[in-house]
Amino acid sequence: MTIYYSHISSLSQQTKNYLSKPNMKKHDILALVETHQISETKVKNFFRKCGRRSYPNPATPTKSNQETSNSHGGEAIIANHHLNTKRIEPQILLQIRSQTKTPLRFAACTLRLQNLTILIITCYLKCGDNIGEINQTRLQQINILRKTLNLPFILLGDLNITPTQLEESGWLKQLDARYKISNLKTSTKASLDRHIDMAVFSISIQAIILSLTADTHAPW
Repeated sequence: MTIYYSHISSLSQQTKNYLSKPNMKKHDILALVETHQISETKVKNFFRKCGRRSYPNPATPTKSNQETSNSHGGEAIIANHHLNTKRIEPQILLQIRSQTKTPLRFAACTLRLQNLTILIITCYLKCGDNIGEINQTRLQQINILRKTLNLPFILLGDLNITPTQLEESGWLKQLDARYKISNLKTSTKASLDRHIDMAVFSISIQAIILSLTADTHAPW
């Protein structure tokens, strides 16, 4: 099974064209951040036409009556229809939002693999906050989710922190997790040696995480 993660900047027509290419079907799951889509229905309708099931978290509008240009965030897990995936119950998401007093900044679903059920999560941590209050809250949201469901997880996202910062923050211990970075020296055009996009996963399932390979052909 393969999971394709990308910080897409927006679910533009160019992005839709790329993600709907026939060769993208080899990826069982897509984990996308920065969709800038306020409408969950539009995300679901598009990927339904591609033979996929969607679990989006809407972007937050910054101005009224705008769909994409004046919003921030937006995450989505997109799964091939043949997979045994299920949504996170809305009351659980409402509980997390209420407990942290902030909008959700992750998308997630459960995935059944033979005798194992795992959480698939994608998130986007705020740029420039490092392990400040905002990103502490976003990581806490994920921690509440995995504790509530009592499931191991795989998270792919733009953490906007380096592996060293992640290790020093203590969050790997809190999440009972390890991390893996790609085969490249960097994951951002802004630096030649800075990994801020990575996979974080429960120690209990680390044996199933085989590799993390960068896609250098995406048009964004």
